[in-house]
Amino acid sequence: MRRITVGCPGVPSPRGERMMSANEFASRYRLHAAHCVELAARISDAEGRLALLAMAKSWLALAEQAVKNSETALAYEIPIPKQMS
Repeated sequence: MRRITVGCPGVPSPRGERMMSANEFASRYRLHAAHCVELAARISDAEGRLALLAMAKSWLALAEQAVKNSETALAYEIPIPKQMS
């Protein structure tokens, strides 16, 4: 089994593994979706086919979210504590 490390894209982890970028995650998610669609086309069981197509839809939603997340700049401002009276 191959380990996928999440963190800062392109920056080696302490173990020396390269972290995946959001685009790499999105590509993998799309690949999983395509695989689900391919499997759904091969099986005759309608319930199984619907389950695989639903799974493909979920993979595509994850891919879309990964792309959106990569385009979003997040900033956190530390709240200033209220002065105690």
